[in-house]
Amino acid sequence: MYGEDFQLQMEEFEIEENSFLEKKQLKDSEIRQKSGAIVLAIRREHKLVINPDPDYDMQKNDKLIVLGSFEQLKKMSTLVSSC
Repeated sequence: MYGEDFQLQMEEFEIEENSFLEKKQLKDSEIRQKSGAIVLAIRREHKLVINPDPDYDMQKNDKLIVLGSFEQLKKMSTLVSSC
């Protein structure tokens, strides 16, 4: 995915109740493998964690700030949605 046509976008996704990511550590989430996107930061309530640790425990209502292509972000939206 290189070249002039490759454009990165940043988007915020909220983890929904019963989503694939709820109650998982970032390192066990397989976000990179399943979507190709990169988690830049996580917002929980009024706290922003930039470059979160792999051991970060994700919870319902956490907001993931993610970088990726349009296709990667589309895949990411399925990971945060309810099962």
